[in-house]
Amino acid sequence: MDKSEYNLKIEELKTAMHAHDFEKAVDVADSLDIKKIRDNNLLSLIADAYELTGDNEQAKKILLMAYENTNTGRQLAYRLCLISIKLKELDEANEFYQDFIEMAPRDSARFILKYKMAKAKKKPVWKGQKRNAIGLPFTFTKYILYDNKLVIRKGFLNITEDEVELYKVKDKQLKISLLGRIFNYGTISIYASGVYNCDNVLKNVHKVREVSALIEQYVNAERDKYNVRGRDMAGDAGIRPGDIDSDGNGIPDILENQPCDCECHDDCE
Repeated sequence: MDKSEYNLKIEELKTAMHAHDFEKAVDVADSLDIKKIRDNNLLSLIADAYELTGDNEQAKKILLMAYENTNTGRQLAYRLCLISIKLKELDEANEFYQDFIEMAPRDSARFILKYKMAKAKKKPVWKGQKRNAIGLPFTFTKYILYDNKLVIRKGFLNITEDEVELYKVKDKQLKISLLGRIFNYGTISIYASGVYNCDNVLKNVHKVREVSALIEQYVNAERDKYNVRGRDMAGDAGIRPGDIDSDGNGIPDILENQPCDCECHDDCE
């Protein structure tokens, strides 16, 4: 294939992708000698075509070719992590995840990758423990964050577990004392819809700001999953009395407990 024919093929490929004709884009890609392509943007585009037609294995092969062409490919590491998760190749996904956080340690996208890997593994994404006043973990209260719920486990011989489904979380509050600033810990209070439970507190958690950001990421992912729109902003105490619906019937308790003087209900008090 000469240069002019090659350029025509590339334009045809780009046109097909722009028109969302991914099958045609794959047909064009199949006619190219992909191993000779050194343009990472073009390789990524071809990988898109294969991935969008369900050929994740071929997409990964092409992304690996692009990854080998560069030493600073954090976006490629991100994509390779995601596609490895799709292929259930979790060990490789973890390797690309480590590459990504090494290149971009402060990029919040690391939480998305961690979330997706944990969901694929069905393992906790974070474990913590309540610490004492000087920041040492000498207590029997543990905190476990999964992709869809938060578990608070208390006790040694007699164990109590409280669970909070993340899609129900409406708000959270972060408190850091003077000692907390010194020893790098703080407290996170969790407020969930229909529930006002003072036990939903992660007390004296190490690296509390990082943990709070991680919880926020997973809460948002779960709320998007269940199509929960908006956040019910709480007052100073976290939840207004009018927000409490203990029986879950959609009517706030404060309204249900009001006397009724209507004529349509004989049993109204």
